[in-house]
Amino acid sequence: MTCQYCLDSDIQEQTFGGYFRRTMIAIHIFGWLTQFVGHFIYEQRAPALMTNLMFIFMAPFFTGFECLNYLTGYRQSDINVYNEIIEQDIAAYRLKKGLNQREGVKIEKSEKNQ
Repeated sequence: MTCQYCLDSDIQEQTFGGYFRRTMIAIHIFGWLTQFVGHFIYEQRAPALMTNLMFIFMAPFFTGFECLNYLTGYRQSDINVYNEIIEQDIAAYRLKKGLNQREGVKIEKSEKNQ
């Protein structure tokens, strides 16, 4: 007696004729392309992954955290503080590279920026 979903059955049968696998590969490639387009064209800076490859393991955590925050408002006050710090960091980077600043972002002077 054979089972359609046994371990020795054909992988094509288990993945809807390979449709699921092709769809996941396409979504994965699309995600990476949009990340690089967003960073290089809109932010005009390399993703953190380019400076430290270990960030590849942190990306799923941040994605999950952002989804949890979006759906439930989890730790919204912390997110607001972190977003402000991130915007200041991007503004300092743009100032250092001579790029145009985003509207409404102010750089706080600290010992690090002076």
